[in-house]
Amino acid sequence: MNGKEIFLGNPLFLTNNRTRDFKFLKDRIASRLEGWKFKLLSQAERTTLIKSVVQAILAYNVSTLRFPSSICDDLYKVVRKF
Repeated sequence: MNGKEIFLGNPLFLTNNRTRDFKFLKDRIASRLEGWKFKLLSQAERTTLIKSVVQAILAYNVSTLRFPSSICDDLYKVVRKF
């Protein structure tokens, strides 16, 4: 085990640097938003996608682990830019 194992989308082992531990989540959401950006979606369609997909990912991860506020702020910034 190298410390980067993931179970049900969450890391099994956390280090003292929580920002680095949860960077994968920010990258996953940013990549989904980048894919949606090129589809010429209306504002209503964007809102629906964010509510259904991105918030579901966040709700699951936040309910199982405690996130640092800096990660939450970074995720909100990524979503707001979309």
